[in-house]
Amino acid sequence: MTTAVWAAEDYRVNRPAIPPQVAQMAVGLVASRRLAVDVGCGTGQMALAIAPYFERVMGVDADPRMIAEADRSAALARSENTVFTASSAPELKGVPAPCDLVTFSRSFHWMDRAATLTTVRRILDPAGSVAIVGDGSLWNGTAPWQISLKALIQRHLGEERRVAGGGVYHHPQTSHEEELSRSGFTLVVRERVEQERSWTVARVLGYLRSTSYGNPALFEDYNSFRRDAEQLLASKAELKERAVFNIIVAKKSAHT
Repeated sequence: MTTAVWAAEDYRVNRPAIPPQVAQMAVGLVASRRLAVDVGCGTGQMALAIAPYFERVMGVDADPRMIAEADRSAALARSENTVFTASSAPELKGVPAPCDLVTFSRSFHWMDRAATLTTVRRILDPAGSVAIVGDGSLWNGTAPWQISLKALIQRHLGEERRVAGGGVYHHPQTSHEEELSRSGFTLVVRERVEQERSWTVARVLGYLRSTSYGNPALFEDYNSFRRDAEQLLASKAELKERAVFNIIVAKKSAHT
């Protein structure tokens, strides 16, 4: 999925950070801390969150614009052990082996999961781990303001969730756990971490611009939608949500 320049910058600025507790859970079972690779790294949030635990962290993403923003994030964080490169799943060309940890943060559902896990098995150290992290999106949020915002998007774009470049989003028919099991991995951790978040109107709009279902290219008249969204959000007493991070950690199955 190619990302416009403005969308990549909005992703870096407006997407919620990865909480330290979530990063610790993703890393926790890894004994060796030489190299971690974050696949579908976006603007580098997960890579930078786990960087303190490893000698080196590599973030890979198919979109060079995301990589440029990830480099900017690393520079702002003064992170000296992170490197970002353009590489697509499932090939992951240029990713060295063995890796001690491979993470997917808010990205695994966009990939050919089976083919990507085949590559991951090849590059993962026998004692290494895979961690899949996700926290949903404003589209499936349950706070009243999120439900109203989703309804507004649907009034402008139709009931089904749209994706950048046209078409409709189809949720994977099998769970991540099922795909891991089919690909020769054993689930060892399944945790949930709740986080209360507060938003501003500007940040919600910036977040939407970075999504596949709310970016301006989808709208015939984006300015009309923006004005409607600003009015809707400004009418709410507060813009808070109870977000839930789901963390799945798996290791190679002993019998495969």
